[in-house]
Amino acid sequence: MTLETVRIPPLHLTLMRIAAQTAAPEEACGLILGHTEEAIAVVCAIAPSLNRAEGDRARSFAIDPDLQFRLQRDLRGGRESVIGVYHSHPNGKAEPSPRDAAMAFEAGFIWVVVGVDGAGETVASAHVATGDTGGEAFRRIKLLSN
Repeated sequence: MTLETVRIPPLHLTLMRIAAQTAAPEEACGLILGHTEEAIAVVCAIAPSLNRAEGDRARSFAIDPDLQFRLQRDLRGGRESVIGVYHSHPNGKAEPSPRDAAMAFEAGFIWVVVGVDGAGETVASAHVATGDTGGEAFRRIKLLSN
C-alpha cells in the first residue's frame, strides 16, 4: 500500500514548530515514532535530537546516533517504530532541499520539514522518501494534525 497521509497529534506538531523557532538560525531535528495503518502513518511520539551536523548547521542536520540506536533498540518487536525524521529550514522553505534528497535513501521513511522565516512564523510539510536516488527523492503526502 502506498503511504498517502501522516497524522500528527497537534501537540507533537506544535513541539516541532517550537523546536524550529528555538533552534533558528540553525536547523532543529528529531525522530518521528509511530506505525502505519494502510495508507496512513500515525505518529505517537517525537524524539527531539541535538543537531550533530558537522559544519554549517544552518543548512544541514544530523540526528544524534546514540538517540537513534537507543530508540530502535527500545522499540524492537513492538507496534511502534522510528518511521521518520523532522527537521527545520531556517530559510522559511518547508520543502526538502537537495541536501535532504541526498540523505533520503530509505524508501517509505517520512520527512516532515518545518520552515521558519525571519519573523518566527512556521509552516510544515510532509514527504515520503521514494528510495529513487537517481530521480525524485521525495513524494509529498498529506499532513493531518487532529
